[in-house]
Amino acid sequence: MSTINDHVNSPEGAKTLVNNLKALVAKDKQVAARLGYPVGNRQLRQTAGKPVEYCYRRGWYPLGMDEAAVESSFEGKDLSRGAFFFGLGLGEHAAAFIEHHPDLPVTIWDRDPWLIRLFLMAHDLSDPIASGRLRIALCADLLDFIEAGQELPVVKHPLLSRIYRNELLLLNGGIGKKRAALCEGELFVDDVAKALRHEGYSVFTLDPVVLSLQEMAHAVDRFKPAFLSVIDYKNGLAEFCSVKGISLLCWEVNPTTDRITPCKANTDSVNIFTYRSSQVPEFEKAGFRNVEYMPLAADPEQRKSIVLDENDTAKYSADLSFVGSSMVEVAETHRKAFLALFERACADDAPALARVPVLMREVLEAQHADFSTFRIPELFHEKFGGIMKKVSLDENGNDPVKLLSEVAASEKRFAYISAFGNRWIRVWGDPGWDMLSGSGVRYMGLAGHKRELSKIYNGTAVNIDINRLYQADIIPMRVFDILACGGFLIAEHSPALKGIFRVGEELETYRTLEEFREKVDYYLKNPQKARSIAKRGMERVRSDHTVAVRVRRMLDCIEGDSIAAGSGGGGTTGRSFKRTSGGADGPGMKHGA
Repeated sequence: MSTINDHVNSPEGAKTLVNNLKALVAKDKQVAARLGYPVGNRQLRQTAGKPVEYCYRRGWYPLGMDEAAVESSFEGKDLSRGAFFFGLGLGEHAAAFIEHHPDLPVTIWDRDPWLIRLFLMAHDLSDPIASGRLRIALCADLLDFIEAGQELPVVKHPLLSRIYRNELLLLNGGIGKKRAALCEGELFVDDVAKALRHEGYSVFTLDPVVLSLQEMAHAVDRFKPAFLSVIDYKNGLAEFCSVKGISLLCWEVNPTTDRITPCKANTDSVNIFTYRSSQVPEFEKAGFRNVEYMPLAADPEQRKSIVLDENDTAKYSADLSFVGSSMVEVAETHRKAFLALFERACADDAPALARVPVLMREVLEAQHADFSTFRIPELFHEKFGGIMKKVSLDENGNDPVKLLSEVAASEKRFAYISAFGNRWIRVWGDPGWDMLSGSGVRYMGLAGHKRELSKIYNGTAVNIDINRLYQADIIPMRVFDILACGGFLIAEHSPALKGIFRVGEELETYRTLEEFREKVDYYLKNPQKARSIAKRGMERVRSDHTVAVRVRRMLDCIEGDSIAAGSGGGGTTGRSFKRTSGGADGPGMKHGA
């Protein structure tokens, strides 16, 4: 079996690509030039003998289509006039159609320029391109077909048609006057897109991972959105939006380990909403003028009370459950990054370098003695004060205190979950939890982010929350989701939690591990009281803490000002946008923090 690298690295593949691009230059010089913009291919992977996989929100999915899938994509369609291929992928279905229908017009569209380039490496299409029979459309070119009225039957790629759901909705429903661009991402992206559509916006997706900066600028010029919405700020986005003359709405929902780069643009049209109150001064210090605290939320259409059937009851019914990341992989990654900072800084000071692992362990052990109070910053500066003068941030801008905090956060979760092993707690998340199976903890596997998560929350008598050690000022997403499902919750106490919920009436909280154990035992013995509290918690979330409520708040900040002005002109240059995520819940585990 040949691999994608066989095409990318082979002289034949390069020659085929050049011939195809020469033909394309003669027909559509702009598209040919845009296909040459610098992009990476880290969203694809393949090893010898295995199928090509595509990365979407940390999960890897088969991209190729076998003969049955190709035939299935054509079923029920009158292709006598040609075809419009929505989502190219590896292009097996498009290649088959072009070969078997040499006289019919074909258009291929994909958001990802690398996939189109790969297709042009694998197939000699110079003749159909030169004749105009084959049209190639990239990213925002889709808008031309929507506005002109797409007449050819649409053949959808089975995987990419789901990934490109926002574009598909535009293709099927058209484009309205109110337009919003949305950066692809993970947590909350789909929820925000749905809320924006509910507010009357047509939503177009920009993916900084697969698109060049130039292509993103072209898409903004073409779509003319009133604003760009993004989950979690990426350094450089404010400058990009300033050049393009559009507003930026950012909702911070995930932990990060880097520092915010000072903004070099006017931020009057930038609005930052952060789930961490402590981030407000961080953004303000970096030059952002409009920053406010805004908690996370739930989608009540997805998170709701449901009645479990017999099979679901057997699988999801439990006295005690926790859903979330073990943070094992995240902790190990950050541990290595922490040590690497000092390895570079102390390369010429062997005695200092030798002390680093010892001091790191001393800090972690001191924190381990009492997880009810976050002490990593003070402990770090106490132990590393002298050495810190040598340390500079790495290429990702990683902060050593934040890196070490992630390690301690993982140790806290393990310690707390282990404490409930004698109660046979069920834990859903990444395989790191399997390390606790010998202590009575029952690892249940990954939790599907959609319906399965709701089943877990509905089937559990006492749901628990263990916040990240350093995030006492935030309310994790699982809090809102559990309550939206009508589940009873015991969460870690915080001023933020007390600020928007009535503790003891809508949910319960704990401060110490001892209090945690006592309340778990109490409510397991008093299920009716737990259900009464859960009912009030569900009512509160559904009235005050939905994603739609949060999006409405964000829009209130810009509507009535410049939102109707749309996009300005101008080009843009610079690096790709980047910030370093703390890894919300690790690969395959898409819920919460």
